Amino acid sequence: MGVMSSQTAELLLEDAYRTVDPGGSVSFAFQGGEPTVAGLDFFRSFTARARELKPPGVAISFSIQTNGTLLDGEWARFFRDEGFLVGISLDGFPDLHNAHRIDAEGKGSRNRAVRNAALLQKTGVAVNALCVVTAQCARSPQKVYENLKKLGFDYVQFIACLDPIGEERGGRPWSLKPEAYGQFLCRLFDLWYRDWEQGSYHSIRLFDDHIHLLLGEAGSTCATCGNYGAYFVVE
Repeated sequence: MGVMSSQTAELLLEDAYRTVDPGGSVSFAFQGGEPTVAGLDFFRSFTARARELKPPGVAISFSIQTNGTLLDGEWARFFRDEGFLVGISLDGFPDLHNAHRIDAEGKGSRNRAVRNAALLQKTGVAVNALCVVTAQCARSPQKVYENLKKLGFDYVQFIACLDPIGEERGGRPWSLKPEAYGQFLCRLFDLWYRDWEQGSYHSIRLFDDHIHLLLGEAGSTCATCGNYGAYFVVE
């Protein structure tokens, strides 16, 4: 489908700033398929223009979800200087990740993703991990959790891998059944809670959201707060 043109980006910025309340904030998030294929110059141009057009008193922030394979020192310094929050897609342990996240040559991408995640951390970029929970992943909650902690991630998100719309559920090798997902979350919660009790807290977004809901506060995702109006998607 190509890369967003500078004209479209300009319209996006203008409309976002026209919509935001005075003194409000806008968060620009880039994701899927792989946003870094747009090239670093695209992001430099976007962030520069976002700051130029920003109304007085409006706060802006940037984030990106990436597989991490195309990153280097230049990307890392850009993310740090612009204050990006970077999500790296890392599916638990090596075999799990490489089973599904392969490059154009059919090779696993785990080593590159891990190496570049460490580069971002060393450069001072705010980084979290996103792990897709497949049937295989759900069978090894402790191994997945421990591997992500070893890589230095203090903030982790887990998202369920859903079958394609219109297909009979459970027909794919990676299909995640509700019972397996529930068992995965229960075991993961026990591990997360144990760490918290021992003074070694690691944020898991879903659990954080449930704690906030129990306290009468809003969740951070549309799935937990029941409101999809906070997101506008441009493709």
